[in-house]
Amino acid sequence: MDVRFAKQFQFVEKLKLATPTNQKLVDVLSDLLEVSNDSAYRRLRCETAISMDEYVKICEHFRIPLDISGPETTSQAVFHFTLLSEEENNTEEYLKNVLGALQAIHQSKGKIFYATEDIPLFYYFMFPELTEFKLFFWKKSILDDARFQEKNFMPGLVKKELVETCRKIFEIYCQINCIEVYPEDTFTSTLRQIEYYWESDMLESQFGVQLCDQLLETVQFLKSCAGKNSKSADQQPNLEMYLSDLMINTNTILVDMHTTQMVFKSVNTFNSISTSHRKFYEETKRWMDGLIRKSTMISGVSERHRNKLFKRATDQIMALKEKMNKG
Repeated sequence: MDVRFAKQFQFVEKLKLATPTNQKLVDVLSDLLEVSNDSAYRRLRCETAISMDEYVKICEHFRIPLDISGPETTSQAVFHFTLLSEEENNTEEYLKNVLGALQAIHQSKGKIFYATEDIPLFYYFMFPELTEFKLFFWKKSILDDARFQEKNFMPGLVKKELVETCRKIFEIYCQINCIEVYPEDTFTSTLRQIEYYWESDMLESQFGVQLCDQLLETVQFLKSCAGKNSKSADQQPNLEMYLSDLMINTNTILVDMHTTQMVFKSVNTFNSISTSHRKFYEETKRWMDGLIRKSTMISGVSERHRNKLFKRATDQIMALKEKMNKG
């Protein structure tokens, strides 16, 4: 590739991540720039330079930062802020963008490094009721969505389309090569949310018990994945899991797509900021590598540490389930 187009190539890779799964990037660019599909393809293949005016139009349309120029040796980095608001369409778009990003990572045979306060969010999307509870909790208790303020949780309050998108997110995540770093108090966040809703009369015992059962199955699924170094249906090795003694204060995700590297960090509970700034990625990767070196691998090896982690989670869930059964 002509070195003059290196930055444009990185920009195109970011566009692929930002394009909704139900749209074709070439069609979007063709309409947006008012050019033929062939001209749009030449820009995507980096055969034709994207003009500054076109960069501005594209960035405004995809709501991504215009950080295509300037040296990356400075201490300044431009971040894209992903906002999940109370609007239903925004939630749907947010989830579709997550799905599209994961599909692009999978197609590029990329790799994810995930240091998490809880378990990676995508695993909660394995079960529809647990998915609904997480979405309901965010809407009611974090976003203060007026439509949910007078409602108690029960299955069926969240749109089926959102739950189905979440299921697809879980399935594609299970196909991606990942390194995951867990804290010792994994699972306590969601468990506390369930307990809080139950004690506040916003969750009936029968639904609380159902959520606990699904959380138990999630624990068993992760324990099985760790034991065989795989979360994929064909059991191809694609998972390294680590247990950290250090506190992980925020969810941090690194994505390595060979030609493009990105950093995602959670803010305000579950909104996120992201950047492809090279120096910032390298510094975050250095931090991630240090965290991994100080952690204990529990996938494939260290059976005692692995069993201890998941037994603790199981005991905590069973204790809450018994408490709710006694009512």
